[in-house]
Amino acid sequence: MRQHIKTIGCALMLLGLAVSAGCATPTQAQIEQRAYNKLLRHTSVQDVGKGQFIVESWGGVHTDADSLELRLLARAADATLRAGKENFAVVQLFDRNKADGGVMISDEVWIGSYSDIVASRFDRNLEGSLKDMVKPGLKAIIQIVDPSHPEATNTFKAQDTYDTLNREKML
Repeated sequence: MRQHIKTIGCALMLLGLAVSAGCATPTQAQIEQRAYNKLLRHTSVQDVGKGQFIVESWGGVHTDADSLELRLLARAADATLRAGKENFAVVQLFDRNKADGGVMISDEVWIGSYSDIVASRFDRNLEGSLKDMVKPGLKAIIQIVDPSHPEATNTFKAQDTYDTLNREKML
């Protein structure tokens, strides 16, 4: 009888260890890798030359404008850093689900801050379009900006933007 109780006790202890090992808190590196993988699943980048690339971000039917914009900016920052550069600006921004082919801002723009991108929602009428779309998305032309450029002070700082936005809770 004692041996049977010891065997059950050992089995319960081993079960407890196995369960607690499976509940280990993820490391910061694991959290950041998960966030980056999620970013890759919801965005794409295409280099079009001359320091420009196209970034697209998308989501499901319940994805809001903030999430689309934050994903787009995080991926643009990542692409800028991978190119070995420091600053970028959004020079064209489209709602890819519009009936007119997605062109919402036909003139070149210069979006170098989050407040600028939020202000551009009115021009894009983005809030209205997202509610009717099955797969809302944004498409942007990103310009890498040399520090000597006259507008360099009005740009996104790639490292700061990436560090701030590539977090699991934001994506």
